[in-house]
Amino acid sequence: MNKIIILVVLFYATASNALTLEQALKSAKPLSYEAIVQQYNINQQQLEGENIKQQFDYKLSLDVQLGLREELDKKTDDSTVYFNFKKLLFDSRHNIDLDFNKTNTELEKIRLDYLKLEQKLSIMRVFFDNVLADLEYDYSTQVLALSAVKAVHTAEDFAIGFASEVALEQARAKAGLDFSGRQKIENKQILRRKQLADLIGLKASPDMLTPPALKKYLNYTVESESTWLKSLQQHNSLLQILRLEIANLEQKKQQQENHWEFSVESFARLGEQTYNKDKNGRYRAGLRLNIPFGEDEREQDIKALEILIQQKQTELEQQNERLEQSTLDLFLKFQSALRQYNALRTQQDYLSFNLDKASLEYEMRLSRNIGDAMIKVTKNDFDLAKAKFEIVLLLEQMNLLTQGKLL
Repeated sequence: MNKIIILVVLFYATASNALTLEQALKSAKPLSYEAIVQQYNINQQQLEGENIKQQFDYKLSLDVQLGLREELDKKTDDSTVYFNFKKLLFDSRHNIDLDFNKTNTELEKIRLDYLKLEQKLSIMRVFFDNVLADLEYDYSTQVLALSAVKAVHTAEDFAIGFASEVALEQARAKAGLDFSGRQKIENKQILRRKQLADLIGLKASPDMLTPPALKKYLNYTVESESTWLKSLQQHNSLLQILRLEIANLEQKKQQQENHWEFSVESFARLGEQTYNKDKNGRYRAGLRLNIPFGEDEREQDIKALEILIQQKQTELEQQNERLEQSTLDLFLKFQSALRQYNALRTQQDYLSFNLDKASLEYEMRLSRNIGDAMIKVTKNDFDLAKAKFEIVLLLEQMNLLTQGKLL
């Protein structure tokens, strides 16, 4: 009795330390390599934005020159010391540059959010593969146990003349093949564990996993694909990026057509110079107006922008068609997976009833074969989990296409 209690306690302690899906998602590496690069892009855009804002700050510099001027037969000190003050008063491009920077920063953040959702989907897929590998291993173990029992029974029957030598060899061969099959599944299980550990940054592969409940996904309902298509149009990251890029280019084109660039800068200088200091004085101040010219260059820029806008609009139309097709494909697969899942649940009840019946007959010694019923239940559990995970992954793929707004 004490041994049983100890075994139960040990099993509970091991099971309580089993890795859950929530823990796997939290334990994951903060950012993938692509996401880290994307974060650098965001930081760079934000830094450029700060630099644009600082254009109107006061600028102070010290200008020191030590020099000697030689004129005919004499040498003159040509040293100068000045404090220079500058302040940009107006720049027609300031607000334009700020708007572009704000849009570019938003684009980079959209890309980063997409990469994070993609990372979540990858972790879920690998985690589910591990759970399925565990269930498949359980199934193969039961198959091996059943074939081993049948081989023993066949050997007993052969000993009393109720089975042929051919039947005995077939039973032994079946047990050997099932053993080899379980070894292959065990190897796959080990590789899946290693893949999961590497993906979420664990030093060692987890011994056990807790199959997730996933009620939120299984309770999800959608009437038609139009709901998904509407969400796709509103939230898809790729479509958002292309629309923002087109809006940026159109705004830039309009500004090139209707806008003249110029800037006004104030400046002041205070200091001393040795040479001709009575003529130049100690203080100088003024305004500087900067207006670039070049009508031909501006027209070329406008034509180049028009070509870019057409290219982006064509790309937007193509991506929209492709994404709508992907959405329809996901919706049909979701409906099919849901029907399969419900059918397997119904079958589970039927198989459980058969297992109870077989157990009763085994206890009453009416039958010595309970293994077939157990194997069918275990196989159905595997198929049910696979169908459930397919539903979840299909919904998460659609969630990825809608930038996390579906669930």
